[in-house]
Amino acid sequence: MMSTKSCDEDDFFIHFLFFTCQLPLLALIFSEAKLKHFLSPADLQKRDRRIRRCSLLYADQSPWQKLYHSRNEQSFITFTGFNYASFDYLLSKFTPLYLRYSPYSINGKIVVIENDDGTRGRPRCLDAAACLGLVLGYTRTKGSLFSLQMIFGATHSVLSLFLRYSIKLLYKVLKEEPLARVEIPSEEDIRKYQEVIASNFSVLDGIWCVVDGLKIPIQKSGVEATQNAYYNGWLHSHFVGCIFVFAPSGVIVSCIVNAPGSWHDSYIAENGGLYDKLKSVYESTGGIAVVDSAFSKKRCPFLIKSGKMKVGESPAQRTIRQQATSLRQSAEWGMRSIQGSFPRLKDKLLFSQEMADRKAFLHMISMLLNFRTRTVGLNQLNSTYYPNFHLVGDDVLEIFKN
Repeated sequence: MMSTKSCDEDDFFIHFLFFTCQLPLLALIFSEAKLKHFLSPADLQKRDRRIRRCSLLYADQSPWQKLYHSRNEQSFITFTGFNYASFDYLLSKFTPLYLRYSPYSINGKIVVIENDDGTRGRPRCLDAAACLGLVLGYTRTKGSLFSLQMIFGATHSVLSLFLRYSIKLLYKVLKEEPLARVEIPSEEDIRKYQEVIASNFSVLDGIWCVVDGLKIPIQKSGVEATQNAYYNGWLHSHFVGCIFVFAPSGVIVSCIVNAPGSWHDSYIAENGGLYDKLKSVYESTGGIAVVDSAFSKKRCPFLIKSGKMKVGESPAQRTIRQQATSLRQSAEWGMRSIQGSFPRLKDKLLFSQEMADRKAFLHMISMLLNFRTRTVGLNQLNSTYYPNFHLVGDDVLEIFKN
């Protein structure tokens, strides 16, 4: 009898240890998606972070409509980043695409409306101005979409659908807009940039731009090989790498976006063809770019590095390095203009988003910054090197009026 009891106790102890060791595995198996079968409808509703239709104003009575029709420049710039003149100009290019395409499709892509009766397909709760305001407001905010639900008076599913739709339309508009274009400027403009920088930094002859890299956080992939490509060991997280080239006017003249976060800035610049572009500018105009220590100067006479004092450098070299270090502050101003104007970049990008869509979104941000700088201003680089930019801005606004 004594042996039987001892055997039963041992079996119970063994089973108890086995069950305890399996608790982490059970917690993994019974994730929130599995636990929904064990939760009551009331508990599931509490976990949902969307705002229901019954709690929202209708789209034609939403806070967006109040803001849009108030014609208050300060409030409108705060939410969209643009004044009414530049917004209306974009809207005039955005509306024809809004009427031509529809977000409602089986595969999730925008489709052309082809109705014989002249109608524009399924009724939409958001008009063209609201769709354009939605994508601009999205870039100017961060976090969950429930705040945008309340601003635009749309349910979560409708808001998400029209957000993807509006991003694609705005990207198409900006690609055709000269004021938003990201491109290497003409030789005449490059020489003007060189003169502006030389007037502020006497020993920096030929400098026309500054270059810097930016790491944008992204969600972790479930595929190990892809996860390793986007993991940055220095920053201990997952990112996409971007390189931006800023002119003294504050505009982005070249960029590389959506590179794997494990790539070094110099490797991104080389594989993205940036070094080749800067080299062609150097050969035609003598233009030189200022970079930091993340970029390679080997076999690159078109680059000047900023940094600390080096052993054995001459007084002339020390003066050039010191002024290059001071000028590289311009790159920080440029990065601030991107991250400050578009806080959405501080949120983690969705990895489930297609790579082409993610690249288009990041490129759209670059074009939006250029368009805003050329039409609205509010750029530290521009106000430093072109203090009379508001005169140019008035000339640009005349284009909108005409």
